[in-house]
Amino acid sequence: MMLQDLGFQLVGTQGTAEYFSSKGVSMMTIARPPDEGPSSVVTWIKERKIDLVINIADGSTKSAAEEITAGYLMRRTAVDFGVSLITNIKCAVMFCEALHKKRVLPCKSVEDFIVAPTVGWSNTFHA
Repeated sequence: MMLQDLGFQLVGTQGTAEYFSSKGVSMMTIARPPDEGPSSVVTWIKERKIDLVINIADGSTKSAAEEITAGYLMRRTAVDFGVSLITNIKCAVMFCEALHKKRVLPCKSVEDFIVAPTVGWSNTFHA
């Protein structure tokens, strides 16, 4: 509910959307892989309609040769297209809590706390 309260539009595959709807969270339903139509999560990730993917691996013991899961395809697409991805439930919860607290605490850049020296070639060459 935290993300919804902050005004984020939430989307999920059918099972995810049904679960969160039962908890009072409004979530748009989109198609799960291997479907790649215009309303597919894979298509939305490729077209950058999704800014963050939270997808927790289901813990399947099957090898990749036996089965490529829908979750794997979503995670792989996010990585391939440079979309932020969270795959750990504890990290997802902490991320949501941090965004929620941002409303109260001022947000600062890491550069406000530390100035890191740049690394690179100098303009002169010393032999």
